[in-house]
Amino acid sequence: MAETIQRKLNDSPAARWTALLLIASTMFFGYMFVDLMSPLQSMIEAQRGWTPDVFGMYGSSEFILNVFGFLILAGIILDKMGVRFTGQLSASLMFIGACLKYYAVSDSFAGSGIETWLGSWWTSFPASAKLASLGFMIFGCGMEMAGITVSKAIAKWFEGKEMALAMGLEMAIARVGVFAIFSISPWLADMAPATVVRPVAFCTVLLLIGLLTFVIFSFMDRKLDKQLGLDSRGGGGSEEEFKVSDLKYILSSKVFWIIAFLCVLYYSAIFPFQRFATNMLESNLGVSAQTAADIFKNAIVTGELKSGEALPSIRALAADLQVSVITTKRAYEELEKEGLIRSVAGKGFYVCEYNTDYLKEKQLMMIEKRTQEIIYEAKNAGLSCDDLVDMIRTLYEEK
Repeated sequence: MAETIQRKLNDSPAARWTALLLIASTMFFGYMFVDLMSPLQSMIEAQRGWTPDVFGMYGSSEFILNVFGFLILAGIILDKMGVRFTGQLSASLMFIGACLKYYAVSDSFAGSGIETWLGSWWTSFPASAKLASLGFMIFGCGMEMAGITVSKAIAKWFEGKEMALAMGLEMAIARVGVFAIFSISPWLADMAPATVVRPVAFCTVLLLIGLLTFVIFSFMDRKLDKQLGLDSRGGGGSEEEFKVSDLKYILSSKVFWIIAFLCVLYYSAIFPFQRFATNMLESNLGVSAQTAADIFKNAIVTGELKSGEALPSIRALAADLQVSVITTKRAYEELEKEGLIRSVAGKGFYVCEYNTDYLKEKQLMMIEKRTQEIIYEAKNAGLSCDDLVDMIRTLYEEK
């Protein structure tokens, strides 16, 4: 009698790659959240009173519990409870941590009872940074747990060479999240009114979507388990369960320590660079895209550059200012958005035609902006309004 061959869900290429896309989306959104604050260090320091030391402490909070053994616990949970439970737990932790971080940097947190209590101890560390660090710590636990869960899920759904391809694609998709957020985060934050809250809220919503995509994957995985004759946590197969006593074999393996050492070397270099590179370059070069834009804005507004006059090429200006081509390109884009310059295909950038009323308004706006900055600095220095007026009058008369 012919034996009936049952076609399993992971026999379908469409189902396999759909499952990969769902779990890779969770990781993609997670990696976006990891580095969303990296390009915003200067802004969070200005808006929430953080210092570079505070920002560094906040950045390290993601890994604290993982360093002290949480990942071992996460592995045990994965082994005992299965892919679906662990994946949904990890995605939920990521979302909960993100919500805490969002509340910490939001305007509603300022002046709240929680801020008052958090600010009453360890006063050198702002209350917003304390809560944001707690949220980032919880998020970090979920993120690392999700990483090992996704790897086991791929090993379950794919076989042979295709498994290696799937793992590589999953990691590639996830890492694109880092690339994306370095462009998206500053763009969102710089929208009027400029605030760090907007990109945090955006990525928090994405993490909720990531939780939902893993829930959808869980329905597919449950169906596969039924076809494979496995129990509700994916057990019952030929795979041997992990025992705590197995740790001695892992820790006594030379191969384990070699791989661990290589990972430490790699991640100890790449993670700090991702976290602090943007601010480091801004500080060392002393020129941001906004500053570069202001150089030409002043020249146009004051009439130093005339209507129709050609501007230096992006490469030439970058060399003169000793900044990157990217910074110069962004500066030109800012000027073009404001209608001060225009680009001509194949020729370059030119100063737009303008009228005197427009230029006068631009000058007043620039003066007002700089005056607000001076007033802020004067208040921090303890100067009164009369002191500031006297100082301005003296300097004005000298000129």
